[in-house]
Amino acid sequence: MGYRILNIDAEFKANFTERQGLEGPFFYDGNDVLYYDPREGAYIDPRTDTYLTYDEYVSRTQPATDDDSLMNIVYTNKD
Repeated sequence: MGYRILNIDAEFKANFTERQGLEGPFFYDGNDVLYYDPREGAYIDPRTDTYLTYDEYVSRTQPATDDDSLMNIVYTNKD
């Protein structure tokens, strides 16, 4: 598993603060923001206040490319 550093605008980020009972906010590409509700075991979209199915979460958080070579960097550096 790898990670990327996102350049999130401070003004945009200020719109999303911690919420009681939820984990996050988690920022993703395309100015997408999600919180995680551990009681429900699901992510919630703060703009619509709706819970995402697992498939919806995966489709919104995966990189926009079909090229897995970026993720393979993690595995090729193992000793």
